[in-house]
Amino acid sequence: MGITEEKVIGKFDEALQKLYLDTQAANLGQDWDQIRSRLHSLDFFAAGPLLRALRYETQPCVLLIDELDKVDHDIEALLLEILSAWQVTIPKLGTIQATTIPFVVLSSNEERRLGDPLRRRCFYLRFEYPSVEREREILAIRSSSESLQLRGQLAGLAHALRGWNMEKPPSIAEMLDLAQALEILGSEEISHQQRDLLLPLLAKTEADRKRLLLRSGFEGLVADSKRYRDDLMNIVEDGAPVGLEGAA
Repeated sequence: MGITEEKVIGKFDEALQKLYLDTQAANLGQDWDQIRSRLHSLDFFAAGPLLRALRYETQPCVLLIDELDKVDHDIEALLLEILSAWQVTIPKLGTIQATTIPFVVLSSNEERRLGDPLRRRCFYLRFEYPSVEREREILAIRSSSESLQLRGQLAGLAHALRGWNMEKPPSIAEMLDLAQALEILGSEEISHQQRDLLLPLLAKTEADRKRLLLRSGFEGLVADSKRYRDDLMNIVEDGAPVGLEGAA
């Protein structure tokens, strides 16, 4: 169904409203306006993450809105009121002011362009893919491979693939999957003979699959990965503090 306003803001709990009417009928009287006002209060509203962030009482919280480019324009428009006035207006409930102003982090993979009004309310920071050295450090922490050479080659392959103008360059998570697959295979080096076996892990679009099926293309990527690996190993052998191993 996707992300809706009800999921991010919340909705009235109809079951709780009905329970209240059933159990308190004898004490409610005939003032329907008062009854309706009571039912449409925060006591009967199941708050979503945006409203909970605005009503967080003890101290400002961090509100992470991940991959905003994947939701529709209605949710984006809803954020304008929150980021401008630190409040949200909910039908039948009214306008809820922020108790504390949260620290808001929006992330986007740029699958669609965010609107200019929302961009104007944000600081823009771009995170590039990590360097070969940095990715090797991440693999050392996140993967279970004990091979320094294999981690270096994996980081080098990731760097080579991302510079190859792929439609869907591999993320760090996908390189971790590749590391796990190679560990299962008992392999400590990537070779071009493994192309067909590794293809489902590396190509996530038909265009990328066809390009990787080109023998010369994949062989070149593997050769580049080994060159990056050897460069890293030379730095480690020279005693320079590279990553976790160099700092040990």
